[in-house]
This record gives sequence, structure tokens and C-alpha cells, in this order.
Amino acid sequence: MGSVQLAQDDPISSPYKQLEDEIRSHFSQKIDVNAADLLQRLEQHLEDMKNLVVESTKSDASREKLKKNEPIQLDDTIYTLNDEFKQESIQLSDDLSIDEIEAAKLFRKGMEASARLDRSPFKSAVLIYHTRQQQLLNLILTVFTYAGDDAIPADCSEVFKDVSARLIQMKVRVATAGMKGANETYFRKCLSSMEFLRRWYYALQQKELNKLALGGDKSDDWEEFLEDLHLQRRSIMYRHETLSLILCALIEQKKVVVSDFKDLYRTYPTLEKYDVLVVHNIAPTYAFINLVCSQENSFVGFAEVVALHKELKQLHGSQKWPIKELQAAVWVWWLSELNGLIDANQEDRALVGMSRKDDIDDPVKAALNDGAFRYVLSLTAGICRNPDMNENQDELLKYLQGTERFETDYELLSDGALEKLVFQLELFIEFFVTNMANVLRELKIKEEEAILMQMPEIDLNLERFLFIICYLFHGREDSALAFWSDPDNNLHGFLVWASQRQTSLMETVYCYMLASLAYGSECSAACHAFLLGDAVPGTAKYKKSSFLSWDLIFKNLRDFYQSISPVSPLKVTPSIQYGTQRPLQTPTEPPPASLEATYATDSALRLITRLSKLSPVAQEWFAQNFPGVPFFDFLYSLLTNTKTPPKLFPSIFSCIASFVDESDAAANDEIWRLIDEWALAPLPPNNNWSLSSMGALPSAVPQSNNASFMDAIAKSAYASEAFVQLLNTLLKPSATSSLRDELGFPETLGSSRTTITLAGIDPYVDFILNGLFGQTTRELFQMQGNGRQNLTGYSLMASMMKSATAGAESNADPTARLKRFDSLDVQMTRVLLTCLEFVHVNLASFNEELLIYAADSNISVDKAVRTSDLKAYLELHPFARVVEHLLSEKLVKCIFALVSFGAKVLNELPPTSPFVLVIVQLVEVLDMAMTLQPVYVEVRRIIETDDLSGRLKHRIMGCSRFEDAVLYHLDFVVQLGLLVGMGIPRLTTSALSLLEKLAVSPRLVDTNEWNLGRHLRANRVLNAVQSSEQSRQVIYAFIDLMQGPGDEVEVKIQVLRFLERCLGAANGEASLAHVLLGFEVTNEGIELSTNEGGVGSGVSLFHSILDITNSAGPETGNPAVVLDGKQLELRDACFRVLKALWKGARTWEDTRHVLRANKFLFHQWMLEVQISMETLWGLPEAEGGMPSFASAEFWRTPAAQYFYYFLRRRAGLFDYVAVEIRQLAFQGAATMVSKYLATLLGSTVVQGERVQNVHVLDLLDFLELGFPREVEVVGLEPFQGVEFGVCRVDGNGTLDLEKVRTLLLLKKAELCADRAVPAEVLAELDDKVDEICAFVFERNQHILYRVGRLEALHAWCTLIQVMLDNCEFETTTKLGFILLTLQSVMPKLESFCLSDIDAAEELSALVHGLVSHISWDASMFAKGNASDLAHDRLYQLFRCSLRCLQSPLASVRLREDFYNVAYRYLKGIEDAVGYGGGGQRRHSIETVKASGERLLEVVCNDAYSGEGGCKVVALLLLESLVGLGEREGTGWVVEGLVRRNFLVVLLGSVAMVGGELHEATTTGSVSPNMVMLSFQAKTAFLLKVAATRQGAGHLLSSNLFGALRDSRIFAVDPDLGFALNDPLSLQKYHTLLLCVLRIVTSCIVSRGPQNQHAIKLGLQFCAETRAIAVSIFKKVLGIGGKGEEGNGLVRELADLWCVLMDKVGFVEYEESQAPY
Repeated sequence: MGSVQLAQDDPISSPYKQLEDEIRSHFSQKIDVNAADLLQRLEQHLEDMKNLVVESTKSDASREKLKKNEPIQLDDTIYTLNDEFKQESIQLSDDLSIDEIEAAKLFRKGMEASARLDRSPFKSAVLIYHTRQQQLLNLILTVFTYAGDDAIPADCSEVFKDVSARLIQMKVRVATAGMKGANETYFRKCLSSMEFLRRWYYALQQKELNKLALGGDKSDDWEEFLEDLHLQRRSIMYRHETLSLILCALIEQKKVVVSDFKDLYRTYPTLEKYDVLVVHNIAPTYAFINLVCSQENSFVGFAEVVALHKELKQLHGSQKWPIKELQAAVWVWWLSELNGLIDANQEDRALVGMSRKDDIDDPVKAALNDGAFRYVLSLTAGICRNPDMNENQDELLKYLQGTERFETDYELLSDGALEKLVFQLELFIEFFVTNMANVLRELKIKEEEAILMQMPEIDLNLERFLFIICYLFHGREDSALAFWSDPDNNLHGFLVWASQRQTSLMETVYCYMLASLAYGSECSAACHAFLLGDAVPGTAKYKKSSFLSWDLIFKNLRDFYQSISPVSPLKVTPSIQYGTQRPLQTPTEPPPASLEATYATDSALRLITRLSKLSPVAQEWFAQNFPGVPFFDFLYSLLTNTKTPPKLFPSIFSCIASFVDESDAAANDEIWRLIDEWALAPLPPNNNWSLSSMGALPSAVPQSNNASFMDAIAKSAYASEAFVQLLNTLLKPSATSSLRDELGFPETLGSSRTTITLAGIDPYVDFILNGLFGQTTRELFQMQGNGRQNLTGYSLMASMMKSATAGAESNADPTARLKRFDSLDVQMTRVLLTCLEFVHVNLASFNEELLIYAADSNISVDKAVRTSDLKAYLELHPFARVVEHLLSEKLVKCIFALVSFGAKVLNELPPTSPFVLVIVQLVEVLDMAMTLQPVYVEVRRIIETDDLSGRLKHRIMGCSRFEDAVLYHLDFVVQLGLLVGMGIPRLTTSALSLLEKLAVSPRLVDTNEWNLGRHLRANRVLNAVQSSEQSRQVIYAFIDLMQGPGDEVEVKIQVLRFLERCLGAANGEASLAHVLLGFEVTNEGIELSTNEGGVGSGVSLFHSILDITNSAGPETGNPAVVLDGKQLELRDACFRVLKALWKGARTWEDTRHVLRANKFLFHQWMLEVQISMETLWGLPEAEGGMPSFASAEFWRTPAAQYFYYFLRRRAGLFDYVAVEIRQLAFQGAATMVSKYLATLLGSTVVQGERVQNVHVLDLLDFLELGFPREVEVVGLEPFQGVEFGVCRVDGNGTLDLEKVRTLLLLKKAELCADRAVPAEVLAELDDKVDEICAFVFERNQHILYRVGRLEALHAWCTLIQVMLDNCEFETTTKLGFILLTLQSVMPKLESFCLSDIDAAEELSALVHGLVSHISWDASMFAKGNASDLAHDRLYQLFRCSLRCLQSPLASVRLREDFYNVAYRYLKGIEDAVGYGGGGQRRHSIETVKASGERLLEVVCNDAYSGEGGCKVVALLLLESLVGLGEREGTGWVVEGLVRRNFLVVLLGSVAMVGGELHEATTTGSVSPNMVMLSFQAKTAFLLKVAATRQGAGHLLSSNLFGALRDSRIFAVDPDLGFALNDPLSLQKYHTLLLCVLRIVTSCIVSRGPQNQHAIKLGLQFCAETRAIAVSIFKKVLGIGGKGEEGNGLVRELADLWCVLMDKVGFVEYEESQAPY
């Protein structure tokens, strides 16, 4: 088992946690574990594990040693201690009861961790101590847990059993008052430790009370003091809990003795007050009882159990516990288990003197009378809290609990402790039902008799027992199946028995219990069958009336309705929903319903609701089998009856919601119509509703004379929550609405309203957001005034502190204030949560893409949507109204108040707290609203253009954008940063997303400011965080996220994406990301921060990212194994952030310095591995395994995308190495550059030893994978014509898959609306959509692969070029490296020229660069193997370039590179003739011939009509080829040019040079310099042709002189030249003349004096250009001005004219033509 490395800057991690995490990780992931290694590592901590928690190990000797003024050794270092350090260490020793020297060591660690933990050194030391003690206990618990786990490998199981046995056998004295430790068992040591922790816990509690009594709550450090104390108590509590779990493990593995149980039992009399520490004792107590009384598993005999019982009985009678109900409960647990053992040993009962009545039944009854079930009910309701809000059930629970409800912080129990406790209570239920049937029967009989005799007090223990089952099994389907799975078992028999002859209260509780047992499809179906009577065996039909059944429940419901409507039975009228009847109401005055009848009706409705939600069969049965009328009509009648108790509204709303069928739009529309008629109807005058008794919202909606029923239910938190839940259910999009193009309510909703002008759903939106959410928030916080400055003025905080003080005096538990607050206001927070769910439903159901498709696609969206048209959808959908409310002034204040308070208290609340869920949901809806803001603006414009809903009359004033509100509450940004670090995954994700939107919003990051008269651009988000006192907490929150567990990869990736987008949006300026990463933004710029959390401190977010990139991750080892996709994505995201920093204009220097100091390049390069066709990509847990590149599944899974991340990260590494080498070379750091070069070439010096690593050429491995075949295009019929351009993702050409699917579904809807396809084809459209989407996905994967490969290739080629340009190679080494590189790339280059031209262009540019670094000197052509290899490699490159030039796919850039390569090669061998390179010329010309006519055709085309440099270099190549042919005595090249009429064409282009220069000067379409360069290249080629007799003849035959005449070069004023608007225009003109004159002179000389035709043409040319020649001669001689003998161009022109005139005999010709 390998070692897991601790985070270098984690101050509280210990080897205990390291080992525990590693053990659990390996076994959970089923990774092989070396048993010997496991044993060795456990033995290292054996001594620590045996000590547990030991009190008072302080030593006088240690204290004296510490006080001496002598150096002292702490760990491995000797220190001289100052007085302050000594004093703090002694205080730490006293507070923690540890040795003084150990305290000094701990305090030193606290000093080191102070900055990281954001607290003082003393408090940091305390935190480290408590945390590491907890980690030690966790390791012990892990050992005992796996010792009893048979699922792990046998050899590892033996290791754990061996270690646990050695722990138990150790005898260590635990010096605790009143306990002898000489021969203590390990169980007893755990108990002693728990007692010590309890005393410590209560001492800290008393410490708080003492300070409170002295007025400490008014001191400045009160909050800090409370936080520190609370942290310590919480830690002690969790250690106490872990010890209790260790006890359970010892009991389960029978590593206990009977005396251990006695010791455990004797601890209860010392528990004077009820709190969560008492709850920790319950699970081990019942586990011990179950073990001792087990019939098969007990480690003691029956006689010993009886003896133990007698001893316990004596103790029970003689010793009264402070918590008598707990004593009664423990006694009942013991007796219920014992009775089962006695029943199994009937023959031995008499022998041991046991009496069923005296020893079992009577003691149980007495214990029940003492409150045993009252305690168990309170415990069960506390640990298994029902998440559903039910006022009636809560009131009934309080009634059955009595005055003492045993409330404590059950939320603080860990999942492991809760699971253990719930399991033990389940056993109790089973054993009590099985072993105490007589007692249950007597309880029922006794209650029935009391009712008949009308006794004033009735024992309700049977109802309590049913309620215990109700809470214990609520929502736990697997456990509840025990009641339904076997009709013959005791639990099912109990259900049947308990359903007989029930009282009204028993029926109520029984229905609540059945609702809890009906979770899940299987349980709900069984419950429905049970109530139908199918599960009542042996009963005749006429007897079924004595059992609870649907018939009886429905009868009771009708009786209840008639009791509040006593005039007549229900009358009916036609109903739209079910096509049958709907009841009419009668205007009579019935008596009010009794509370008992209300409870019974509520329980029946809750049961029906549960079954209707979970069982479609039951729902259909309810709708059809309610007597008299459809069941929904009965519910509506009950709702509209003014005498219905308001307490029933929540259950009625919930029951209606359970009948909502998302697939039946007509029925849902009818529900909307009926709800709308009732909710918005005015309250009747003089109504008798007791509104003040409805709940906890005393002023949620102000009452008025025009108040509606909806306004009235706002008085009740329960009714409000249920009503909004009903609306949420109606509004949720159906499963078939993948387009989200429906409203969720009828378009005609509200058209018949007379008292409300708003149409549609807007009145409900206003009621929920302004009335419920807004007013409830204001009531919750009691905000004073309306000004922004009062948003933080919560009187709530003061009231919390006051209630905390009262609680401390009464319950001695002051630090539970937040839990108490949460429980007191749970109703209000649940209302807030439901309102936010309403917002979420309305935002999520809006499809903003419909607007885009309507504008940019060719689909008729008006036809496709389910509403009448798109405009109706936009105007009626509640999205715009909801966003309008969210931006209103009132709700903005509420939002900021909630977030601000949440940032303060969320760390103190359990994750399941309603207030935590409120904050999570709030941040999520804010994030969604900001995403939809641009669409909201457009929708508002449409609404304002044509207002059909009357919204303009009721427009809500507020901000136009959320950022405008944030501008005045910038602390909101800081609070979001704090919420990111709360450790709640959903909250982290949504807060990060919202923070990102704010951090890149131009309104916040690019605002205008004036400072001392200067106009500045300010980043408000950055300033808010950097100037906040909580900035360090925000920074460390991000650091903690990046240093979190390895399985939190998604969160880390999201953080990195956030940083990358912030940096990208800043465009090189300072951003929030810089501050979070550890930089400091000052007036001078961006600098490395040395503050805590800064890069300069060594502990920063930057370093956390660096640690991830430097970790080996999944890429080490054999490249043929797994590369985890998420790890690849994580490392790529890290590189993206680092790349933005090392390339940033303001951060590149500091970033590269830090990376260099951390040896980033060496670490990264040594982590690189080679990949192959066998390498697996993807997620290890993916279904079907992980594909390799060779697998077809590679393209059908996200594997290609992970491969893209891999390549992009590698490209980032290449980029970093290149810029680093370039910078160091520029700075002259030759030593470091040479080290980098050595690493790139395959070896690195690590700690004085040379280690081999991957060679830079090996990292071209990704090209070896090749390129897959193109995706087979699927047919689009009948979706042909759909334009997918609107789905394109910016940047890489991929398509957004979800947008594609939506577009296709829109097209499908359009086809259906037009009836454009046959019915049989319509049924296949969904399959066709899936087929097209699968094609798009695979196409996207191919694109990503291509993009990633090209990006990596470009970076690799750049790196190679940088190495050659900036690294100091030895001559032979450099040549060898170039040749190796050529060997690597040439095969791929030639292949890519026919398949992947983009990759070929990158390689061709590299090859061009490589060739330019080759020296064509004597060493190149010397004799020897090296030279032969170089000759061969370069010759192969030349051949390759000629072949690639002929590729039909070759681009201009590609051909230009190959022309350069070929030209450089030919030029090199030409220059090397003197060194013996003549043989190469012959091979070269033969190679050119072998390339055929196609090569000449390509080169000629580019030479004539090529673009830019391609034309020039093509001409140069032609020039070299002609020269090569001349030297080798072959005219093949020239003849080929003549056959293609190339010379004529080229001369034609020469003739146009004048026009081209004029056009370049006047239009600027091309540079005049480029025209000049092209002309020079052409004339240079023509000069080379003219140098041969054959070539000169072809030029003359091609009308050379005619072309020159047409060019009008010699027709301009020789003193002015061409008008080029250039001071060098005359010089350029002379250049043109020189180029032309060289060709003419060469032609005349090559043809010889015997060629009269050439001489004649020459004479004619001289005559025509005589004026220019004379002008040139004058310039040389200085006639008419200053001589230009020093002008080389003019002098050469004069010389050429002299030669030309001499060769053609122009002077003689002129003289012969003279008239004299």
C-alpha cells in the first residue's frame, strides 16, 4: 500500500488521518493492499492508539524544565524560549491537561500554522490538538470497524483483527478520579475517556456562563471568545461520539465482558442533564443489551443473564437517575430483549426463579408509566425529523411527548452515529412487537376501557408507540419493507392487529404511521393493498368493517365534510376535469369541526397524498372509487367550504398536488381554473376563520377589505408552504416537455377576473415574491427602515443573543444558539425555501433559446411552440415577472440580508438545516437570473411594445441589472467568496458561478472613478475583496477548495475555470483572480504579495495549483494503462491558469520567477509519459470500461475530449519551455539554458544523480496515433433544410449538442403542426433525433481531437525552433539533433500532405527552419558515416519536398516552405561543389526528372500567379533548377518551361511591372516593395535562363524585347523614374533597369556574335533606349550636375550598356547611319 502524501501546508493533518484516509480509500475503491505494509504502518501508531484520552499527564519536572533559562529541544530542533512562549505553553498545558514539554511543541506548531488557520498561535495550537486527537480516534474506529468486516481481503482482515486484539490486551492505567485502572478492559478505558471528555465539555460550558455573568457579552472579544469555545466543545463532542462508536464496534465483535455492561449502566446516574452527549450512550447501551440477550449470538449463558437481570433490577429499584424517562426507556429495552430470551428458555425459567408477571410485564408497565415511550418518541422525532411541514402532526407530537420533550442538538450527530442509533431503535421495535405482544394488548384494552368509562386521563402509550414507528421509518423504504414483505411475520401481524377497533386518535396516529411506511413504489403498493383488505387474512367480508380500510377512511372523510356541511349530502354539477360531477356548496352555518376530527382528516389526507404520489395504481383508484363524487371534486369542495378548519389547508393543497398528472394538460388546466377561482376570490364578510391561530406569519400579507383567500392563507406558514408547493407542482415542466415551450398554466388563466387587472400567473408571482418571500424575510430579520444603510441592522442578532443567554441559564448549553434559532424559525425558513423553489421552477422552465432560434434559424418557432405563438409565450411566461421582482428594491434588500446573514452563520448550521437550504437555493436562483438577464431585457422590450397582460400598469421599480444593485452592496461579493468555502457542494458550485459573472461584468470591473481630477478605470469587485477585513478568509476558502480531497475534482476544475475566465476577461489588467491567486494589486501594478495567503508567503492558491500540476497523477507509469479523464481535465485547467499568468503583460516576470524557483519545468518534463494506441482514456467508473484510441468507442464516449485536454496541457508545457528558454537566453543565463536543454534531450540531474526522462522528440507520440476515418454522415430526412449554424460553438467549430437536440425537436414540433409527415414516419422522429445527435457528438469528438493535435503540434514545432535558435549546441550534436528531428517528422509530413494539410503546414515550417540551421561546409561533405547519414537524410528530405509539392491538397504556405527547403538544398550542394558535393548534383537533377512534368507545372503556376513570398521562392527554385541543369549539361528544365510556354507568360508579367507599380502606389492593394521583390525574382530567373545559349534563344523567341517595350520601363524620364511616392523611387527605377539590362546583355552574349538575329535585336534595343543610356552616361561622368561615380547601380548600368553596345556594335552602327 503506497503512501499518500500530506499537503505540505496542511497544519492539522496528521499521520493518523493519512493512514485512515488511505485505508478507507483503498478498500472503497477495491485497490489491492499489501497486508504486511498495512501491519507495519498500524504498528507505528499502536502506542498512541492504546492511550486514548488520558487526563492530567502534566509533570512538575517538565514544568520546571520549561521554566529554566536553558535551550530546550522541541522535536528535532533546539530552541531558546522567551518568557511569553513559556507562559503560553504553560497555559496551554493547563487548558488541555497535557505535559508541559508537549504543550511547548504544540504551541510551536500553532505558531507555524497561525497564518494558515487564521487565528492566534494559542488558538491554533488548541485546534491542532483537538483535531489530531479526533483523527487518532477515527483511526482506532477504522481498525475496529474493519476487524469485523468480512468484505475486505482475508489477509487484511487478519491484520485488523490482530491489531485490535493487541489493543484490547494492553493494560494501561487511565488516571481518572473514582476509577481503578490496574486491570481495566479497553471498553472500560473508552468509558473513562468519555467521562473525562464530558467533564471537560461541561467545564467549558461553565466557563462561558461565568463570563456571561460578569458581563463578558459586552466586551469586544465576546464573539471571538464564543467562536473559540464553541469550536472546542464541538471537537470534544465529536470525540465523545467517536468513542461511543468504538464501544459499539467492541460490542458487535464480542470484545467485551459482562462487567463492561455494568460499568456502562452505572454511568447513567452521573448524567444529570439531557444533551447530545447522553444520546451518544444510547447506541452502545442497546447494542450491549441486544448482545447479552441474544439467543444465538450471546457470549454469556442464560443463568448469567438472569443473574445480571437480578442485579440490574436491584439497581433500578434502588437508584433513581436524574433523567427518569431515560431510565425507564433503558429498562424497557432490557426487559423487551430479556423476555425473548426467557421465552426461548421456557424449561429453565422455573429453575432460575423468573416470573413473567413480576419480572417482565409489571416492570414494563411501570416503566411505560414513568415515561419510557415519551422519551423514545422524543428521541426518535429528534433524530428522524420529518422534512414535511405538518402543523397537526407537530401539535399531536407535542401532546404525546408531554411537558418534557428532551430537545437537544440532534443535528450534530454524525451520519455514522445516526445510522447506528437508528439501527438499534429498529431492533427495539421488532423485539418489542415480538416479545411484548401481551403488553401491547393490555395497553389497547386499557385505553378502550378508559374511553368507555370517560376517564379524565387516558394512557396513550400505544399511540406513542405507533408514533415512534412513524418517525423511525419515515422515508426509509428498505427498513419499512420489513412490515410488508412477509404477511406472516410479527411486524405485519402488528399492523393488522393495530388496525382493529381503533379510537379516533389511534386512527389518526395509525394513518400517519402508514404514510411513513409507504415510501417507495413497493411499500406504497403494499400499503394500498393492505387498506383494500387484501392483506387481512382470515377475515370475512362482513368483519372488515372492524379493520381500518379505505372504505372506513372514505366514510370518515365524508362524515367530516357533512359535519361541517350538515344540511344535506353533496349535490353535484357537471365537472370538466373528470367528465362527471362536482359538488355545489350550500350556504348554511354548521358548527366548527372538533380538533380530534381535524387531526383524523389531516392524517387520512396525508396518507392518500403519499400513496397517490408514489403509486399510480392507487392514484387512479382514488379518482374512481371515492363514494358519490370524484375524489378531486371532494377535495375542492372541502377547500371551498368556509367552515373547513384552516389547519386542513396544507393537507388539502398537498393532496391536490399529488393528483397533478404532468401528462394530462387538460386536467391540470382545470385544476388551475378551480384554484384561481378560489384563491383570488374575496373573503366572505364576517367569516369565522381564526386566522391568528394559523401559524407563524403574523403579517406576511397585509389584510384589507378586499382580501382574498390567498391573502388569508398567507397568515399560516404551513398553508403558505403547501400552497406554493402546489403551484410549483403545477408549473414544473412535464417529462415530455424537453423543449420547455409550455407555460405550465392555461393561456386564458385570469381572463375572467374582475377584481384583479393582472392576467395569467402574475398575481401569484406578486403574492409569493413580494407577499410571502419579501415580507417573511423582513419579519425574520425585522429590518428597520428602507434605506440601504440599514440592511445589516438586524434586531434578529440581538434577539438570538438574548435567547441564547436565557437558554444558557435554563439548559446550560449556550453555544447551541444557532440550532435553537433554526428550530424556532424553521417554519419561516421553509416558507422562504418554497418561495425560492417557485422562482427556480419559473426560471428553469423558461427556454431563452426560442428567441435565438426564431431570429437566426429557418424554423417557424411560432408554429412549433405549444402556446398560440412565441409572443404569447414570452408575454405570459412568469419568467420576466419573477426577474422583475428579483431586481426590485424590496427584494434586493432581502436578498442581500439573507446572504449576509448566511455568510455569518452557515458554518454553525448542519447541512440539512432549512436555512442552509434557503441560502443554497437563493444563490442558485440569483445565478440563473444573472444568466438570463440579457434575455430578460429583450422580453421586457417585447412586453412593453405590446402589453397584453397589463403588466405596465403594475410595473415594479428596481434595478435594470443585478450588477447595479451590487454596486451599492459590494460586500455581497465578499460574502459570496465566503459562501464558496462553506463546504456545501451545491452552494460552492452556484456561488462560484455567480461570483464569476460578477467578476467579469463590465459594470463592476470597468467602472469610472475620479481621483484628484484624474479619470480612472476601477475594478470594484477587486477593490471590494482586497480592502475587506475578510479578504484573507476568502483567499483561504479558495485554497482549501484546491487542497480538498482528491475525489472533489469537479469543484477544483470549476475554481480553475473561474480563475481562467477572470484573467481572460481582464485583458491583462488586474482582476479578482490575481488577488485570490496570491498577488497584490497596487497603484504601481500587480506584485507578488507577501501577506498571508500571498505567493510570497509560500501558502497561496497559486502554490496549490502548482502542487496539483506537479503531482504525478494518473499519467505516471506504463503508458498503456489508464489515464483518468477527470485528472487530465484538472491538470489542463491548472495549466490554463498558469499560462494566463506567465503570458500576462503584468504578471509574466513574477510568475516565471516563481515557477523557475519551484523547478516547474523539470518537474513537469519528468512527469511526461508517452502514449500509444493501447493507452486507455476516460473515467475508470464509466460503464463499459475505458476505450483506447484503437477502439470505435473512443469516439462515442468523452474519451476524445479527455485526449484533447491531455494534448492542450502538453501544448501548454511546450509553450512554457519555449518562452522560458527564450527569456533566459536573452538574459544570458547560459547555465540554466544548458540544464533545460539536457532535460529536453532526455536526462536531468536530480540531487546529484542523472535521471533519464522522456526525450523531446518522443513527445511527438500523439502523431503516431494517426487520424480516424471521417464520421459517416447520417441522413437528415425529414429534418433536411435545418440550419445548424445557430448551434455552433465559438472557436473550434463544434456544435452544442443540447442546442442541436432542441433545434431538431423544434423542427419536429413544426412538422407535427403542419402535418407535413405521415403518421408512421412521425413515430420514428425521436429515433432520428437521437441518431443525428449521436452523429453530432462523434463529429464534435473528431473536431476536438484535430484541434488538440494541431495545437500540440504547433507548440512542439515552436519549441524545437526555439531550441535551435537559443540553445548552445556543439556542432555535431546540433546536426545530429536536426537529423533525428527530420527522421521523426518526414514520414508524417509526407503522409499529412495527403490527409491533414493543417498539420503538414506546421511540420513544413519546422523542416524549413531545420534546414536553415544546417551549415553547408566542408564538414558536411567529408568522408565518413556521419556525413553519409547527413547526405542521405537531406537527400530524402529533398525528395520528400518535391513529392509534397505535387499534393493536390498543398496550400500556398505549404508549397512556400517546400520551395524554400528544395531551394536551400540545391543552393547548398551548389555551394559545396568545391568540397566534393558534385555527386549530389547529379542525384538531384535525376530526382527532379523523376518527379515528372507535374512538378514543373506546380512550380510554374506559383512562379507566375503565386501569392506573396510563394511566387518569389518558386522563381528562386526555378532559377536553381535551371542552373543545376546547365552545370550538368541538360536542358530538360528549360525545355519543360518552353513546352509550358512559361517563358512567354513570365515575360508577359514582366511587361506589366509598370502598371503594377502604379496600382500599388495609387490603391495600396499591395506593397510596391513586394512588386519590386517579385520583379527581381522573375528577372533573376530569366537571367539564369539567359545565361545558356539555348535559354537565351528561347527568351528571344518569346519576344523578350517586346515585353520590355510593353513594360515602358525605358519610356519614363530617367531623371525621375516611376512616381512611387518614395524618396528611393529613383534608386528603385535604376534597380529595374539593371535587372532588365542584365537579361538583355546575357542573351546577346550567350547567343554569340555569329547570331545576326540576336545582334539585330540588340541594335534595335540600344537604339530605342539610347536616351536613357545617354542619361546614365552623363550621371556617371557628372555632366549637367554632380557625378555619380560612387553610385554602384548607375556605374553598373553604364558598364552593362557599354558591354551591350560593344557586343552588338552599336557605335559602329550609329556611325554607319550618320549622314556625314
